[in-house]
Amino acid sequence: MRPVSLPGLLLAIAVALPAQAQDLHTVPMPGSRKDDLALPLIVSEANPSAASRLNAFVQLVYLDGLLKPGEKDPFARVRYDSNHDGPGSTSSLSWSASSQGRLLSLQVVSETTGAYSTETTDDLLLDATHGQPVSAADLFTPEGMKALGTRLASLRKAKLRQEIQSEKRGKSDEETQACLAVQEESLKEQTFDGITGLCLDATTLAFPASLDLPHVVLACDVDLTLALPRQELAPYLSAYGKALLDSTLPAPALPTAWTSRVFTGRIGTAPVVIQLHREADGSLTGSYAYVKRGSALELSGSSKSGALDLDETNADGDSTGHLTLKDHGLSLTGIWSSLDGTRSLPLTASAE
Repeated sequence: MRPVSLPGLLLAIAVALPAQAQDLHTVPMPGSRKDDLALPLIVSEANPSAASRLNAFVQLVYLDGLLKPGEKDPFARVRYDSNHDGPGSTSSLSWSASSQGRLLSLQVVSETTGAYSTETTDDLLLDATHGQPVSAADLFTPEGMKALGTRLASLRKAKLRQEIQSEKRGKSDEETQACLAVQEESLKEQTFDGITGLCLDATTLAFPASLDLPHVVLACDVDLTLALPRQELAPYLSAYGKALLDSTLPAPALPTAWTSRVFTGRIGTAPVVIQLHREADGSLTGSYAYVKRGSALELSGSSKSGALDLDETNADGDSTGHLTLKDHGLSLTGIWSSLDGTRSLPLTASAE
């Protein structure tokens, strides 16, 4: 993906972990001056390997590869998915972090300019013990996901009804009436179910959501984010999820099933970091970088019965190789091969 300029970049980091949790915290990028707008590093004296994996994950997701210590302008290579074409579509990017139990939450807010100005928020949940991304499928049982999705839909509809009633008692101008019509139609047509996002609230998890509206009526959007107390979430949580939220419980083992995961290992003798995300249909997306080179290669493909088949492309979109891997849950093994098939190297990588 292309680099984008960040003239209005704002960086806000605030991390305060409980004494029982990992000692993860953030520091300025090595080599940056006090006034530099540089990506912070996650560090930990007690668990440096977890911090290293989390840094690699964030950098592979938001940058064109891995940062190197002393790099003067890490955001010169920043990439951020945008619906707008052309340079400078991202006008600002802000980061904030918080923690609870064994979870670290990183929120990324991107303001984009174009035909319509929009604000996009990504909420990344991270396992501070193992240094891995966390998804809803990790935190909740399959039955819990279904039941929680149904409950969230009911609560969101009730919240939207309250918003509509509040607006009806407020202004009666033409713009307000137009928004009421849009919101009432959304109440009839939208399902509001499912878990579309996760973030840390002050004492528990929050589930961000809003109306699914086109750009022309975004002014009528309603924040349907819900936060549920931990005791109400308990029936839906997996054992892994319970231990992540409550650091007084024994540290959980990393599940072998995964939606998003970071692996560190080698292709041949060269150290690499790989991040992958798996959709419900088995399709895979991700990227990886050779540690010494820094720049990333994009990955896309599919998984079936533990076999991963991935195509590799460079920053220009050119196919450069192929990965045939076996997913062992906590590790990957397989072969990297060149595009023409004349070269191949063994690949081994671990999530722990």
